[in-house]
Amino acid sequence: MNRKGKPALAATLVLLLVLAGACGTRQPDVTLIPAKDLPGSILVVPVTIAQDPQGTRDETTRQELEKGREVLAELVAEFLTDRPHLRFATTAQLTEVIPDYSGDPQAVASAAGRLGTDAALVITLHRYQERQGGPYAVAAPASAAFEFRLIASADLQVLCSGRFDETQKALSENVLDFFTAARRKFRWLTVEELLRDGLRTKLETCPALQEPGPAQR
Repeated sequence: MNRKGKPALAATLVLLLVLAGACGTRQPDVTLIPAKDLPGSILVVPVTIAQDPQGTRDETTRQELEKGREVLAELVAEFLTDRPHLRFATTAQLTEVIPDYSGDPQAVASAAGRLGTDAALVITLHRYQERQGGPYAVAAPASAAFEFRLIASADLQVLCSGRFDETQKALSENVLDFFTAARRKFRWLTVEELLRDGLRTKLETCPALQEPGPAQR
């Protein structure tokens, strides 16, 4: 390569790294709240599956989502364990307070207040599709989507919220995701691994889930 070509190549590489870095550090879709407004206690409710009002889901999709709900619930418990200001509720406990319990976020938040907590963490699963193939070659990649909302019991204000929605792509399809691909060791993830990565990324950005606020009960 001649001397004139080297600066141009170097500039191109620098530009790619800057763009990749910007992409890797983009702001999450989460609402942050002042430390003084952090809830002191949080009710973590069972993971729910997004509703299908049109009835368009086939049996395979329903089975995938049921399995995904179990996996996501296990991951939530894993990530949020050993945090004394968090309290995990069962469906039976919520049904005692809400006889027609259906997972409605605002109803759950109100119930959280009656159960003695300041807010409710509601997580809804939208998609759960396993990869078809192995870690280095796939016919179809893993795909998952979920959203979470932390809702205050007193006034139903959304304190934190976020959404993860990804169908994994090859690095060649989106070079700006270089750092994400590197963190994943340039592998095709299983859908559980994809969910784990997304859940960690999202929940870590919600300060109320990390430590209790001044209003701890």
